Amino acid sequence: MQILVFFLIANATSTFAKPIVVIIGPPGSGKGTQASMLKGSLNWVLISPSNILRDAKEKGSVLALEKKAAGEDDVAKDNLKFRIVHELFKEEKTNSSGVILDSWPKTANAIGLANKAIFTGNQVIMIELTVDLVDPNILISRALKRKVCESADCGRSFGEDNEAKDGCCRFCYSPLITKKRDNETEFPDRLKLYQNRKSAILNEYRTLNIPVYKVNCVGDKEEIHKKIMEIVNGSI
Repeated sequence: MQILVFFLIANATSTFAKPIVVIIGPPGSGKGTQASMLKGSLNWVLISPSNILRDAKEKGSVLALEKKAAGEDDVAKDNLKFRIVHELFKEEKTNSSGVILDSWPKTANAIGLANKAIFTGNQVIMIELTVDLVDPNILISRALKRKVCESADCGRSFGEDNEAKDGCCRFCYSPLITKKRDNETEFPDRLKLYQNRKSAILNEYRTLNIPVYKVNCVGDKEEIHKKIMEIVNGSI
């Protein structure tokens, strides 16, 4: 795995020359929703490694076996997600005007891999959906009520005010599922883990001179989308 990653980096080129929007934030902050809305407004390619791996698990594909082999090894998981993103970048469909990365990269190792093979030569805009002044119970409540489209190509999230119909995504008509980790036992730990790692993540981006924009994740999703669009349009 490690050798393959180094091979990809060594053979990477800066042929993409396009804006890349990275959206990160704590669980339940609406990253998937805002990434999908951004895709709809800009008609850019949306890449979500987590959605792709979830879809692979449902289908029992080779990627699912690789994810299982990676286990809890953070470096192995970073390398696997890097391969997914890098391969999609090389596909013809990424000839769109820009790319949106949903929840990746968000570790020092992953950011380093992305910088060498994907970020270099492109304009990167990092948006953090922040909860600095928000009651975490709001995020927990939001996560427990949400459903997500099981299709990796869609991956839209639907909350209690969702636009779903008859248990299906109204955009691609795939079934809606509940993320296994969206439960009262695991969610608080996931939120705490993100908060503990957040400063290190943001510092990695700033070290690379990548602008970091904070957007409050609580409120009307259309208003949040409007703020993100203003940031993107003002940066490209």
